[in-house]
Amino acid sequence: MRDNQSMENKKEPRSQIEIITCNGKVEPMFLFQEYSFLDEELKTEVFRYCVERGCVPLIDYEEEVGSWIFHSLSCGDRIWKKPIAEKFKNSVDKTGEEAKLEQEFVQHLKQQGIDTQTQVPCLAGIADIVTPEIIYEVKHILSRSTLFHAIGQVLLYRQCINSTAQAVIVCRRSTVSHLHALAESAGIAVIEWR
Repeated sequence: MRDNQSMENKKEPRSQIEIITCNGKVEPMFLFQEYSFLDEELKTEVFRYCVERGCVPLIDYEEEVGSWIFHSLSCGDRIWKKPIAEKFKNSVDKTGEEAKLEQEFVQHLKQQGIDTQTQVPCLAGIADIVTPEIIYEVKHILSRSTLFHAIGQVLLYRQCINSTAQAVIVCRRSTVSHLHALAESAGIAVIEWR
């Protein structure tokens, strides 16, 4: 009897997201409707929860308030925005341009008979495009910071999904083409696809 009681007392405490979602029983839309301001820990948990359920939460940091703002939610081809999303219009617009590029590039791959998956969730986040041999990260315009960000993303996604896959960054336009050779020497191909 004592052993059962001591085991019950030693249960791991539930995470904040488990409590909020009744152990994963609610849709991401519930979180979107209920929460706008998130601390760092809750932001990470909300992001993971939404991604695991096939949605992409758009969460940006607001300096004036000192908090993360959950302002938009994208599920499939639909996107919901709170009024404050206007303040973060660039991040929402960028997502739309990247989604369009992703769709066009996936069509190109499928026309070549390549099996593709899009928005593949993994421990590191969401891989844009995954084929049996390549992990693709899509960026509309590559700048120095977005290139560095994309390199980190595609390497982590590759490690989670298929460590033997090739890592490729696809962009519409690059302002840092002089850095492409360095990326390629590190094993990451960069494609400007128009």
